Amino acid sequence: GYLGDYVRALDELDEHGSGVLQPDQGKSQGVPNLACVHCVAGNDVPAFLTFEFRDFAQHGLTPKTNLFGTTFFTLTGFHGAHVIGGVIWLLSLFFLSFKSGGVTPERNLDVDIAALYWHFVDVVWIVIFTVVYLFGVFEGFN
Repeated sequence: GYLGDYVRALDELDEHGSGVLQPDQGKSQGVPNLACVHCVAGNDVPAFLTFEFRDFAQHGLTPKTNLFGTTFFTLTGFHGAHVIGGVIWLLSLFFLSFKSGGVTPERNLDVDIAALYWHFVDVVWIVIFTVVYLFGVFEGFN
């Protein structure tokens, strides 16, 4: 669930720095594998959001209910949209990596920018999860 996404986001922050996705260091063979893994992992976010949005709506919480509902649906909805965008981007790199000359040490900027975007979306999720889910359960924060 969301806690697993939170832990996975923390774990992913090290991958770009470790050189796993850096074709400029001759490691372009890892691009299709990691792009595929991240796409699969990224697909659980829209699935969980769909489930959670439906569940909250059935319990009477909608964007029109109150400020929390508006904030919650806006934050998580925009994050989900950015995850979907990132998954599409990673899928394009996945398919491009099979094309001759698609992902090479000379053309590594595409992979670097996609990795930075994906990690930025991870960091945003860490903040959203911490503020909305963790702080929301402690007395004094709500």
